[in-house]
Amino acid sequence: LHTLEETKHELQTNIATLETINRVGNSINENLEIKELLKVIATETISLIHKTSLFLIGTWNENVQRVHCTVFDGNGKELESKDLKWGEGLTGYVMSSREGLILNEVQTQKKSFQLPEEFDDPSIHSWVGLPLINQDEVIGVINLQSEQKKAYSESDIRLLKGLAQQAAVAIKNARLYELATVEGLTGLYVRRYFDIRLQEEWHRSQRYDSNFSVVLLDLDNFKKINDQFGHPTGDKILKTVGQIVKANMRTMDIPARYGGEEFAMILPKTTNENAFKAAERIRKDIETAEILFQGNIFRISGSFGVASYPESEAMSSFELVDRADKALYQAKRNGKNRVETFSISSQKSF
Repeated sequence: LHTLEETKHELQTNIATLETINRVGNSINENLEIKELLKVIATETISLIHKTSLFLIGTWNENVQRVHCTVFDGNGKELESKDLKWGEGLTGYVMSSREGLILNEVQTQKKSFQLPEEFDDPSIHSWVGLPLINQDEVIGVINLQSEQKKAYSESDIRLLKGLAQQAAVAIKNARLYELATVEGLTGLYVRRYFDIRLQEEWHRSQRYDSNFSVVLLDLDNFKKINDQFGHPTGDKILKTVGQIVKANMRTMDIPARYGGEEFAMILPKTTNENAFKAAERIRKDIETAEILFQGNIFRISGSFGVASYPESEAMSSFELVDRADKALYQAKRNGKNRVETFSISSQKSF
């Protein structure tokens, strides 16, 4: 009877663990945008393993040969990002060994690894790391750190192993999705993805009666530079502008390469006034950028058009983009390197 009771308890524990992993896995797999996905993995893991003081998730980037790591506090708030070399620190050790590692007295045990840089905080006493492996490919790593000694139990490790498997699949899927939606040169979304999200944002704003804005950007005199110095120079400029645009976006914003030297941005929950301010920040950053390529320094500027819902009184998402386009061409006519917003009062001038 005692053996039966133990077996029953073990089965119940395993079922509860699997149910938890399945529930969290569903939450994780709902997210296909990599940045949001990593945050969900962090918050879900921290909510399950309550003794965690710091959570790190790293993803391997083959192109730059670095592990890009994001660190969260015990409440799921993002603290910092950093890049590690393959095999660097205990995090890198877990990835290169392809095996999990548990240190219940990390300040003492870390000395045997001769990898001190990752753990300068003497308040951390427990550490557990697991590689993220999908189809025999190591794509990342997670580690949890606690100020408690011997913080992580065997049941915690079982949960973490299940979560690591779910996270690895989700990250792989997000990367495949990113390949289909992100334009390679600029790192911004492709036109088709922009159009899909534009429709979604239009319907969401209609449903909840909320603001949103569209910003269009066209680079000034780009064709002249492209023709004179060649397409590699043009590509360098487009890539730099893409980086500037991306750096000025919030997590919820949708920046895209719209075509040629034209860019487009969806700014959810953004009034016409705030969209103008965002466009002006990007305009200034582009204007002041020095683009060094093949021994030459290039400077470029951009003209911007802004249209907002409901201020523009557009009746559809397509009309909203059309009104942003009208504002853009007004910026061109007014001397370029400026931001114009569409307004009903000035409609005749368009």
